[in-house]
Amino acid sequence: MDWWPPLTCVLADDRQYWQDDLPRPVAQAALASLSADPEQLDDFPPAARRYLIGQTWPWPAPAGYSEPTELLEPLTADPDSDFLLIHLPTRVIATTHPDRFPLCSTIPLIRDHVPTSQSLLYVLRSDWQIVLPEKALALWADPDFRQSAAGRIDRAVESRRVLYDEVIPWIIAQRAAGRSCSSRQLHGQWLVTPRLDLEQRSPREVLFEHFSFIDRDLDYQQHNWVVTRTRPPALADHSAAFRAAPFGRVELTMYHLLVRHLIDAHDRSFSRAAATSDQREITRRIERLRREKERWWTAPLAEYEGDVPREMAECERRRIPWTMDPEKMANCECPICRALADQGPTFVIFDCPPLGDDDFVFSYYRTKQEWEESRVGCSDDR
Repeated sequence: MDWWPPLTCVLADDRQYWQDDLPRPVAQAALASLSADPEQLDDFPPAARRYLIGQTWPWPAPAGYSEPTELLEPLTADPDSDFLLIHLPTRVIATTHPDRFPLCSTIPLIRDHVPTSQSLLYVLRSDWQIVLPEKALALWADPDFRQSAAGRIDRAVESRRVLYDEVIPWIIAQRAAGRSCSSRQLHGQWLVTPRLDLEQRSPREVLFEHFSFIDRDLDYQQHNWVVTRTRPPALADHSAAFRAAPFGRVELTMYHLLVRHLIDAHDRSFSRAAATSDQREITRRIERLRREKERWWTAPLAEYEGDVPREMAECERRRIPWTMDPEKMANCECPICRALADQGPTFVIFDCPPLGDDDFVFSYYRTKQEWEESRVGCSDDR
């Protein structure tokens, strides 16, 4: 284990930074902690507990704000220096050896400040860039890049608002205009229609923007949970990472069920053909559907063992794998379930789209090509 010589590590946000010489495995753990998407230094210690178990690592006290270019300058003064500069606001990591810090890899578990022979997994979002110092300087000097990075959280929060709030007036508008297509067709149309308030992206594109990352990160947290025998630390509800969390498999499933339920609820109450131009009637329908959305989102689902959609989605947004209730498993008649109830967490796997796998639009695949290739494989198996 290459514990020494140390690696100079700098971590900076838009208010402060800290710098320290870290053992190389700890520096690797600091990099892996970015998988939890910390946006501020305050978010970093709980994120690091994903990979540093036991005693709290003594992170240095933060200093006042400095531009990332100012932090990088003294690090590059020595041509033989080895360092890692992580700038959270722009998601740029400057280092002399980018090949040593992949976006997805394994690192040793560090327990009570001691590296072990056990390995943990990590993956960073694809918008992180691990680059040489020259490239980092070019990125930080680009005003368009800095502006885009600065608006990342606000855009993600707004996109989530559009998907949950604007779908209701959209459904009402379609039915009020006399569109009498099936609920499945209307649902699909909502998903694939580009919208101005989503920067000309469709709701489906937003749903899948970082879907593969969340999917893999939660898989890795399942692995790490088993290795460490410790539940991964949850993202704080007030954190930017939670508020702007991408959609994962659990929330995508709940979202599809919600949209379909809202369309069906409208059609049961007002009928598909209930066209109207009366604004008061349209407003009445919107308010009724909003109440129905809140009722469904907070009510137990019988098809999911009585679990509540909001709780399931928020658990995923906190980056905690969804587990089966040990008490329910112990009470199950299946002997396998009873045996597993005493052997640690049993993870719930969402591997079947809730609305069937015979339509790409409602599938778990980002592109139609991926979906078609999966269908060919299924046909071959049969």
